[in-house]
Amino acid sequence: MLKWWLSDYYNCLGQFHLRRRGKGVMIHHTVKIDHPQNVEILENSRIDKNGRLRGRGDIMIWNNTQIAEDFFCISENHNDFKIYAPYKERFKKKIVIGNNVWIGANVTILGGTVLQDGCVVGAGSVVRGQFKKNELIIGNPAKVVKNLGKKRIIHRVATL
Repeated sequence: MLKWWLSDYYNCLGQFHLRRRGKGVMIHHTVKIDHPQNVEILENSRIDKNGRLRGRGDIMIWNNTQIAEDFFCISENHNDFKIYAPYKERFKKKIVIGNNVWIGANVTILGGTVLQDGCVVGAGSVVRGQFKKNELIIGNPAKVVKNLGKKRIIHRVATL
């Protein structure tokens, strides 16, 4: 069964020319990365089916992060408040996803977001802003439901 699961994945060698890529990174072959030179994915992180990373404004994914299918990460946006040429001016904001973060299916993460270590993001959430360690984040717009405490990181590291 493990061979079947791995057959759908690349180990990221040669698929994308990321700015930085750690050991054990798994990216499904259906994932699309725009501007991979601005994307860093560190050790043992995984991105599942149909993900999309738009990396104009830098995207950093730390160690042991698991991202479910249909993930969308947008580190840039445009100014649509001007009447003339509304899409000409672009804003780039870095996205940082910490260690041991779990992101559910159909999640969108917008520019300027920082998810510290141990955060869990519920399926279908639209995330923008800065979130502290071990927080459970759900909704559109995403809000903190509760802090999961230190046990989450200790348990996660023990199971790796």
